[in-house]
Amino acid sequence: MNRKKQQGISTIALTSLIALVGFVGLCVFRMAPAYYDNLFVDRALKSLVEANQDLTALDRGDVDEHLWKFMSMNSVKTVPLEDFDIKITGERLVITVEYEVRVPIVANVEVVMTFEKQLDSDNPDLCCEYIAEDAEE
Repeated sequence: MNRKKQQGISTIALTSLIALVGFVGLCVFRMAPAYYDNLFVDRALKSLVEANQDLTALDRGDVDEHLWKFMSMNSVKTVPLEDFDIKITGERLVITVEYEVRVPIVANVEVVMTFEKQLDSDNPDLCCEYIAEDAEE
């Protein structure tokens, strides 16, 4: 066999591959907490549905208390309670959560992640799917 054709990966290619894998790993490491907190926002809204048969019977204080307890118990840090927009109109409760998380990657490079969730008492089975046009009615 010809040894010249069996050299394997070059040093430059190996260095580039290690740098690429390292950068992707860094991005995942920095972005994962925001997605993990978003999972808890989803669970907080679903737990509100599970804990209350009639969402329209809740007032703003009950909703705030439930969300605060859930978020503090699960150490959610990237989503302040002020980002939960609670609208109670007649026989309808709509909770909308729209927020963004900025995560610095390297120097002045950052990743911006936007999240949108919605709970509508008219459609509690669609919990956490964003239905903006329904919330405006």
